[in-house]
Order: sequence, then structure tokens, then C-alpha cells
Amino acid sequence: MQNRRRFHWKIFLPILIFFIIIGFTGIFAVFLPAKNFYSKAMVTTQSARLMYEYLKKQDVAKASSEIIITRQRLAETKTAYQKLLWMKYIPLLGSYVSDGERILNASAYSAESGQLLIESIVPYADVLGLKGQGSFVMGSAEERIQKAVQTLEKIIPNFDKVLAKMELAEKEIEPIDPGRYAFKIKGIAIKDKLTQVKALLKGGVLSLKEAAPAIKILPRLLGEPKEVRYLVLFQNDKEIRSTGGFITAYAVFKTKSGKIEVEKSEDIYELDKRINSREKPPEMVTKYLKNIYYWNARDTNLSPDFKVSMNKFYELYKRDDKKEITGIIALDTHFLVNILKIIGPVEVYGVKFTTDNEPKCDCPQVVYALEEMSTTQFDYVKEGRKDIIGRLMFEMMKKVLSASPKEYWGPIFQTTLDMLSQKHVLVYLFDKDAARGIESLNWAGRIQETNADYLHVNDTNLGGAKSNMFITQTIEQKIEVEKDMVKHNLVIKYNNPYPPSNCNLEQKTVLCLNSLYRSVVRVYVPKGSKLNEKETRGSETKVKQYDELGKTVFEGFFTMYPEHQASLEFTYDVPIAFDKEYVLLIQKQPGFDKVRETISINGKVQFLDLIKDEEVRVKL
Repeated sequence: MQNRRRFHWKIFLPILIFFIIIGFTGIFAVFLPAKNFYSKAMVTTQSARLMYEYLKKQDVAKASSEIIITRQRLAETKTAYQKLLWMKYIPLLGSYVSDGERILNASAYSAESGQLLIESIVPYADVLGLKGQGSFVMGSAEERIQKAVQTLEKIIPNFDKVLAKMELAEKEIEPIDPGRYAFKIKGIAIKDKLTQVKALLKGGVLSLKEAAPAIKILPRLLGEPKEVRYLVLFQNDKEIRSTGGFITAYAVFKTKSGKIEVEKSEDIYELDKRINSREKPPEMVTKYLKNIYYWNARDTNLSPDFKVSMNKFYELYKRDDKKEITGIIALDTHFLVNILKIIGPVEVYGVKFTTDNEPKCDCPQVVYALEEMSTTQFDYVKEGRKDIIGRLMFEMMKKVLSASPKEYWGPIFQTTLDMLSQKHVLVYLFDKDAARGIESLNWAGRIQETNADYLHVNDTNLGGAKSNMFITQTIEQKIEVEKDMVKHNLVIKYNNPYPPSNCNLEQKTVLCLNSLYRSVVRVYVPKGSKLNEKETRGSETKVKQYDELGKTVFEGFFTMYPEHQASLEFTYDVPIAFDKEYVLLIQKQPGFDKVRETISINGKVQFLDLIKDEEVRVKL
């Protein structure tokens, strides 16, 4: 009988004890700390989400309370994570643990900056139309605005503190390599999320730095302590011009400590009569506008760069008004319509302006009424109403100021920000520091410099009535990215499905709105681009190629009747090399509501409703 092999307890026991020790070590050193950390992280996340919901609802008082709780819970989460930091020294695993520490640190700095920002806003909650008890609850709305402006200097120092914390957050998260996180957690692509967070944080810090000069002199821009004057132009986007629309009227607003008054307001033709310019206009005007022999203020916004156009406008304007101006602000009909949607009808000179649809133009009533008052053949209507734009804007402001701040001010503040980003409001400030801040926010209507590929399509309606009220524009781009060259095929399509207006000069009852459209089209692309003339179609004149504003420009001209369509096609090569990612900056023309874009890049098609400047990125 074979001897059974004896079980050697003396050998097995040390092994068993070793694994028991490892197991308990894992439980106490890894599992329990990890479980505690996860539990606290979930609680912190819930608090952060709740704070975010309060901010979305513009309830800064509750958001202020919740962000304090969030910071406390975040500190507890960081403490729990400390017990896992010994794993930083484990090969492979260590880098992930270190990244976790950096993310927690960045979150703490971001939360601290958020608390500073919210606490700065809370005292002004009622003034800004936000939910929460502010410190300016007594007196009229106008008095509260003045009080807020006068005390702005007390809260501006917090801006530097906010920026400092954001910079620390960016410094913490910058070393993290998103490429290590090519996996998903609960359906969330971690790599993409990290990449997005890093880009947003970096962009946010850069924007804050660039906007700082304007923010720091904000009290001065609002007339504290010295009165300031702003020239406000109304650009009629229904007759599109390079910076957004034909300049039909202007007003001068002055403000002292936030108190706003209309100094004067009138039709642009009245200004041109007094200026009596004898300067020869550019070729674009003499070639396409009949009987225009001198360069009038109303035709100065021919450059797509708002600052360049306004420099010329102001040069002529100063011949009539030599008082100091702080800046120039341009508005279009989209801004007026969107504000009226919030505050409701406003009456000026017995005319009620609303956003109701006007069947005569299939447009908001306020747009048609302003056209009726500004059209030159309606002199009998215009008499005594030359200041209509200024009076309308003043009555709108008065209605807002006479109501409870919580009724209008929050939506108006957000709508104004949207209108600025969509270029329905353009701002040119003469103070260099303030101008730099406004430009960093992309509110200045500038043609931007970029190392990427670039496109800006600019229409200028010359003698085409108010046809842009009825025309839609779409753009199709076919792009092939090669080794050291980008090949473009650009097609710009126009459609006017509406019947023509009766434009007989003798009639007085129907506005001449929809007529033969006459447009100079300029395509701005990277400097050095070359046009393939054989593959360029649709222009009724030979396409001109020249350099301007740091870009190469292709300029053509076309006409289109109502109930017709037209298209222009440009084929060109851009001498820019891209390696791993192709980047295209598209700048929208001010005044346009939305342009539908179809972009094919190396066969990859994407659709874009262009309502503001956009950057398109595609991996190669």
C-alpha cells in the first residue's frame, strides 16, 4: 500500500498567515479607504449638481449657501483620498492616483473661485434681476443701479482673487494626460471629458486675463465718477451691410453713475446733411450706388471689421459733434425684437411697437413699423419723428427700470449677452485697455487673426431695397486636407421665395421692401490663398483678388430677383499644413440671424447653424 503524502502544516501556515495579512491590509489600506472616498465623492457630486441647478435658475442666494456646503464636502473628500495616496508609488497605478489628487485640488480651487464670484454678486442680486435678497432693495430701480455702480470698485478686487484661483486650478490639471483614459465609466467617455475640461479651464483663464482691463475700468465706463457719452447706431440688417446693416439712425446716450439719458437722436440723413461731405467714396459705392458722389456717414460701414468702419464714421461724425465720445455701440433689429419679446409692447409717438407678426412682410411688427418710418419716400410720416430710434430705445429702458428688477433684468442680461456673442450688438470703446477686454470677449466685431484655416463671407446690399428681410443664405464647403495644402470648394446659395414689392416711386401706400437684390460678396480666407478662376462661377463681374485685414479676399457681385435663387462658387487653395488635427475658424457676418452650413472635410460631413463665430475641428 502506497504511503499517503503527509500534509505539512508548518509549510502551509506561514503562507496562510501571509495571505490573511495581505487581505486585511487590502481591506484596511485600500478597500475601506476607497469605499469611504467613493461615498464622500458621491455626496460632493450631488451638492455640486444642486449648486449648478440653483445657478441655472439664477438663484444666487441658494447657490451661495450650497457652494459653501460643496466646499466643505470637497475638503472631506480630499481628506478621505489622502489615505490612498501611498499608491502613488506603485508602478502604472501611481499615475492614475496622482491624477486623482490633481483633479481634487483643481476642483477645490475652482470651487473657491466660484464662491468668491457668487459672494460678489449676492449683494447685487436684486439689481441684476437674480433671485435672492440683495442689499439694494430700497429706492427706485434707477437709484439702485446708481448705488451699484458707485460701489463696483469695492467688489472688483475680488476679480483678481478669482483669476488667481482659476490659474491654480489650471496649473493642477495641466499635467494630466487624457490619453491614459481611453475608457468609459457609466457611458461617459473619460478621455473626451478630461480634454474638454482642460480646454474650458485654459480658455476661461485666458478670457478672464484678457477681459480684466475692461472689467477693472467698468465703473468708469458706466460714468463713475465722470459722465460718459456713447454713440449708438441702429444698423438695419434687412439691408445688410458689411458690419451688419445700413446705418439708418443714431443716438447719443450719456450716463453718470449708471443714470442714463438720451442727449439726442435723429435720422442718419439729417446728420449727413449737416456734415455735407465732399470726400470721394470708395469704388464700391460709386460703382453700384446711383447718384452717390460723396462719402456719407451712412455708407462708412463698408469694412467687415467694425473698428475700421467706425473709425471712418467717427471721422465724419466729429465734424458735427466735437464733444468727447467714450465709444460706439451698434444695434440691429434682432436686438430690438428680442428685448421686446421680454418686456412687451412699447409706445412711441402714438405707435405701438410689438413683436406680433406683420403679414405685409411676414416679420415682427416693430421691424415693419420702423421701415415705414425710415423709408425716404415717407417724408410725411417722418416729419417730427426723426428721433424715433433713440426715443424707442429710451422708452424700452424706462419700462425696464420702472418694473421690478426680478421681472425683466435677468432675462434681459442673458439676452444681451447672447446678442453680443451673435453680433447683433457690436461695441467699440476708445479706451485701449477697455477695447482689449471687449475684443477678448469677441464683442467688438473684429476680423480675427488665427494660425488655423479661416473663412468669413461678407455681403453688402447696395441698392437692393430691404430684400435681406426675405432672403436666406446657405453655405456648402468641400474641403480636402493634403500634406501641405488645403483645397476648398465653397458654394454660397441665396433663396428669395417671396413676391416683389410695388416699388413704383409714385405709390405711397406700400413699402418697397422686396426688390432686385444687388450684392457685393467678399470671401475672406487665409493670406496667400490662391483662387482657381476656372472653377469659380456665379459672379456677374470678374472676381477680384487682393489682400486686406491680414487676409486674402475674393470679391464678386451678383443680382437676384424676388422668387428666384442664385449661387456663387469659389474654388481655392490654402497654403497651410495640418498634422493630426484640422482647424477651421468661421466668422459669422453681423446682422445675419442664422446661416446653415454644410461642411465636408476629407469626406466627413457635418452640419452647422452658424449663429456666432465657430471653430471646427476634425481629427486627421
